Amino acid sequence: MKKTYNLLLIIALFPIMLHSCFEDRSDDGTDDLLPVLVSGLDNQYEVYSYRDILRIDPTVQNENRYEFCWLVYSTKYNPNEPALPKADTLSFTKNLDYEVFLEPGQYILIFNVQDKETKVTTKITSDLFVSTLNMKGWYLLTTENNKTDFDFIYSGGRIDKWIKSYNGESLDGNAIKAIFSPQMKPTPTSSNTYNTFFVISDKDAGIYRIDNGLKEMGYNDMFFTAPDNKKPETILQPTSTMYSILINDGKMYILNKGGRFAHPPVSTYKLSPVAAVGAMPLLFDENSKSIVLVDGVNFQAMRSLGSDLTNMNADIVWIASYINVRSQAIALLLVRKADGSGTVFKFNVLFQYLYAYGSGTPIIESTKDFSPSHGLMNADKIAGNCEYDYIYYAKNNNIYQTDINSAPEKLLFTLPAGETITCMQHVRFPDSSAASTINYFVIATTANGKYKVRFYDISTIGELAPSSSMSDIEGNGSVTCVNYLEQGNGSRIY
Repeated sequence: MKKTYNLLLIIALFPIMLHSCFEDRSDDGTDDLLPVLVSGLDNQYEVYSYRDILRIDPTVQNENRYEFCWLVYSTKYNPNEPALPKADTLSFTKNLDYEVFLEPGQYILIFNVQDKETKVTTKITSDLFVSTLNMKGWYLLTTENNKTDFDFIYSGGRIDKWIKSYNGESLDGNAIKAIFSPQMKPTPTSSNTYNTFFVISDKDAGIYRIDNGLKEMGYNDMFFTAPDNKKPETILQPTSTMYSILINDGKMYILNKGGRFAHPPVSTYKLSPVAAVGAMPLLFDENSKSIVLVDGVNFQAMRSLGSDLTNMNADIVWIASYINVRSQAIALLLVRKADGSGTVFKFNVLFQYLYAYGSGTPIIESTKDFSPSHGLMNADKIAGNCEYDYIYYAKNNNIYQTDINSAPEKLLFTLPAGETITCMQHVRFPDSSAASTINYFVIATTANGKYKVRFYDISTIGELAPSSSMSDIEGNGSVTCVNYLEQGNGSRIY
């Protein structure tokens, strides 16, 4: 049986284990002890919380001689906290029949067998791994009847209206965006972290725990001081997981995990909802027509070597940043000038390029101009390729591919008439590994109150072909964005 645990944890738990359920008298020196012979126990167990029943029916020789108790201890122990982890008592019977409601994580499952006469207790341990059904699958952010929710698709089934199923109600309004926001915690100093989805609609916002689906915060309680105008526009998860960003009514609010969104820093900026994240958040000021950076909780102007990204006299159309999947993290920015023409900027978004200590390092790598007649400048939807410099765009249900070198307009395929494209994304997971397990281009459409999400394999030259491994997903309403999770960790929005 597995007996390899954190040594500090075992030392900390030992005195508690001795007094749990029964008084342990194994040091009494009793000579007539009978060996405790138990079979039918596994080295480890894996269960889903909020779904599974953990049933263990061990065989104990001479079982009438003994009393029994099942305990479980979490291995999530912080030596800096004064309180030791407490045991949960699951049962006082030999056979365990426990409906699992534990938080996801690793546990030590202990089967206590106490001799009724001698009061000596024998402890038999197993590893217990607890996860939830919610921790692996596709989360499709949907709008139906002016309500925002997820349809969750997992191996073997689905949960439609995921938010409503756990909380009794969906989010008001039409969906805008959902992001994976890790390491949320109840207080700034707490070590109890958990992963969440941060969701916004045009009328509301909510932060939801992934493990149990419950709402942690709503719009009305996620600010220290509520904004004058309730207008969520976009949300960002910076590379630092310690905080998240909300753009509300053209202003930036930052939430340090464990706290609330703070009042925005003083500025003249009117921030666009079109934004991205490099090594620093990349925002666009609609007043000065400039890219603005965020350093911690403060704004930072673009360095002089990136001056072409400031005072551009053009409007932002689209921006995407690829920070984990390329050897050199880059962003692509498309702006439109007053005459309808545009420019795509390819620029570096690592710290040494954006921050002051890289003052001699160039930021902009290349630019490409597009004429007003180019389809990219009139596209209904635009998406990038997080591995290569290809750009995809949709016009009248035609899906095109272009690049920032020769700017071709390559028609890839045409979707059926009557369908409206609502979402285009490159979904890759994990995004920090060359050996990704998920790598699809996703296109969502809606027609007659129903959505269809199509999955495409991506070739090395950027062409798209219907996936050979992933089937289309259909449901009610329309899909605004797509998230994928494995082991409770989520993909980034590209």
